[in-house]
Amino acid sequence: MKVAALSLPVILGFGFFPFGDNNGGELSGQGDRGKINRGLTRLSGQNHYFWLPNKRVPMKKHNFSAGPCILAPEVLQQASQAILNFDDLDLSLIEISHRSKNFVAVMEEAQALTRELLHVPEDYEVLFLQGGASLQFVMVPFNLMQLEGGKAAYLNTGSWASKALKEGVRLGEAVEVASSKDQNFNYIPKGFGIPEDADYFHFTSNNTIFGTSVREVPLTEVPVVCDMSSDIFSRQFPLTDYDLIYAGAQKIWGRLALLW
Repeated sequence: MKVAALSLPVILGFGFFPFGDNNGGELSGQGDRGKINRGLTRLSGQNHYFWLPNKRVPMKKHNFSAGPCILAPEVLQQASQAILNFDDLDLSLIEISHRSKNFVAVMEEAQALTRELLHVPEDYEVLFLQGGASLQFVMVPFNLMQLEGGKAAYLNTGSWASKALKEGVRLGEAVEVASSKDQNFNYIPKGFGIPEDADYFHFTSNNTIFGTSVREVPLTEVPVVCDMSSDIFSRQFPLTDYDLIYAGAQKIWGRLALLW
């Protein structure tokens, strides 16, 4: 199965300069190169802006690290309001019961949106858990590896895959079916076999540290487990090729220590 990545546009300030000048006027192209240059100079100052037709909008800083993502201003505003007064209850979202209808509605909407975006079939469950993706390094073998004679297969393609493998070894036989460690994880191994008696096969879809990603899910009859922390909503993929997907939500769509 080949996975086609969908590009996510990153909006930088200079990308909007052709649409307006410092006074909200229109720029027509080459004749306004000086205005564009002044705009670039303006960006070097303390206040940053990008230009849209007839308006000037403050430019949000972008965090390009492999950790927490930035959030849209609308999300931050709504979250701030929910902390102060959620649903006009005169209580904060973090002050109400997690069993209340107001809070349950938040969780149900989040699950519904996840199902819509990823085309999740009805026979799959969507869970939001604490602990981040790293906790699943041990929770996966805890839940999927047999207590007696347990065995799992791991593809080792980077730092996070190595940590997952390390936790699997603690609970049973964790077989490293292939690894790219010999070349500092700068490639994805091909042509490896997966033991038919393994309780599951685990791999990491995208390796931000080393710049590699798995484009084909290996064909196997054993359950497929994937850590998609850094690319889960960046592309479309047949979800039914996987039996379990987990992802640290703070990577590209949420707050710290949340797990999808």
